[in-house]
Amino acid sequence: MSVFADSAGDVWLSTTGKRNGLARWDRRDRWFHRYSEGLPWLPASGVSLFAEDGSAGLWMGLLRFGRGHPEMARLRGPAVELFGGSENAPAGGIRAVCLDRQKRLWVGTDQNGLMRFDQPAAGRPAFRRYTMADGLSSDLILSLAEDLSGRIYAGIGSGVDRLDPATGQVIRYSSAEGMAPGEVHASFRDGSGVLWFGTEGGLSRLLSPPGRPPAPHRISITSLVVHGVPQPMSDLGETDISGLRYEPNQNDIEVGFAGLAFAPGETLRYQYMLQGADSTWRAPSFQRSVHYANLSPDAYRFLVRAINSEGVASAQPASISFVILPPVWQRWWFQLLVVAFAATAVYWLHRYRLTRLLELERVRTRIATDLHDDIGSSLSQIAILSEVASRLVDPAHVKLAEPLADIAGISRELVDSMSDIVWAIDPERDHVDDLIHRMRRFASDVLSARDIRLKFQSPAEEQELQMGADPRRQIFLTFKEAIHNVLRHSGATEVSVDSRVEHGWLHLRVADNGGGFNVDRDYDGHGLRSMRERAREAGGRVEIQSGPGGTSLTLRVPVGGRTVQRPPSPHE
Repeated sequence: MSVFADSAGDVWLSTTGKRNGLARWDRRDRWFHRYSEGLPWLPASGVSLFAEDGSAGLWMGLLRFGRGHPEMARLRGPAVELFGGSENAPAGGIRAVCLDRQKRLWVGTDQNGLMRFDQPAAGRPAFRRYTMADGLSSDLILSLAEDLSGRIYAGIGSGVDRLDPATGQVIRYSSAEGMAPGEVHASFRDGSGVLWFGTEGGLSRLLSPPGRPPAPHRISITSLVVHGVPQPMSDLGETDISGLRYEPNQNDIEVGFAGLAFAPGETLRYQYMLQGADSTWRAPSFQRSVHYANLSPDAYRFLVRAINSEGVASAQPASISFVILPPVWQRWWFQLLVVAFAATAVYWLHRYRLTRLLELERVRTRIATDLHDDIGSSLSQIAILSEVASRLVDPAHVKLAEPLADIAGISRELVDSMSDIVWAIDPERDHVDDLIHRMRRFASDVLSARDIRLKFQSPAEEQELQMGADPRRQIFLTFKEAIHNVLRHSGATEVSVDSRVEHGWLHLRVADNGGGFNVDRDYDGHGLRSMRERAREAGGRVEIQSGPGGTSLTLRVPVGGRTVQRPPSPHE
């Protein structure tokens, strides 16, 4: 079937018949060595051709292969490796091999086109396949040769395809260029660089490749359709169009183009690129128009050039420069207007909120002043007049003296309550330190009257934190209730109050050394329940622990303007 002398002087022979075989004539011992064992693919596939790579690796093209079976085998020492083949490849065989001047191995098949191994001596060489999809006239490759410029000539059924590996350009030579008719079974380059091709109809000689044809003379834009509307063009077309501007709904562009070639029988292909959407030129094609739909708002430049059969492009591409305008809401002046409007709205909302807060503070200040100056002074006057009247009453009229004493006591209690209300709504008291001072004064006044020792620990820092009127009132009333419970029920001799601020939370602890009580027991009074409710209203919680050694109340609420969602009550 085939005979090949390798670089060591040994001769390889492949045979075919009932069983395909492979043998090597050893030049040194002048003996034939047969290869049958260890090559399970050999009897069915056989070897059609041999070639040697730059590292003395022997390549063997298989005579027959099928789907999923290899196309080439490489022998390096005792190891045999198989390459090529795929599940969707048709059955066929190797018909030609060629090692070019760059030591690349070219392999021609009779069904799967042309294969190229760039590094055949590598451990696991990769290959590239050229088929009709890449411009070849046929996937049947019968012979191979290389010219002095490194271009590959592939003999096919009715002519020769010249492949330029650098560009991928394919040029076809057939009987129209003077070749003998028939299949090209042999391709050969002689010592002077002349190419010979043997066909069924004779022998052809290519003295030198045809001269490089000139570039296409001119490429023009022949039509422009924007959103289905043809745009006016000159009869000869345009080579450079610029300054076009289209609205956002005019983003559907179709461009037609054509080139002029003066070589007889020359067929042009076209490459185009849309700068702003494409990064490289599109593959050459015979298509003479291109359609772009739904272009995004941007600046674009469409370029198109003609390419002749030699791969020479027109010297100057034709171009169209145009802009798709963005929608109104995406234009800079509209966005600037929106930003200005938003900034104005935020400013006026802030100013409105600040105005409302100032008005609220003025109202609170006026109410506090009125309560203190009018109602507070009136209640104090009632208490004083009641005490004066009780002194003027005859001691014999006891029943008249008791109501007057009650009136004086209730008036003094109302004065104290009014004082708490005035303090709570006064905006100048919206700080943690005002709350701490109020609690210290109240506890000192009440407990000292009962000879109960007071230990009061204030926060070391962060007393300037803001606190609204309602939280201050709830905390203070909870504290007052705790002190009153100590006076009424504990029998304690010492009370300690510890207050501190940590991470925006006020921690208040009131403890006594009294007898304690059962926390789980239901009592008739509302003191414990009201303290829990007030703590919830302030956004915090209260914990009470009691035993024989005394009672402690711990209150935890947010301060410093921190907003906390009100926790749900057990009945909600």
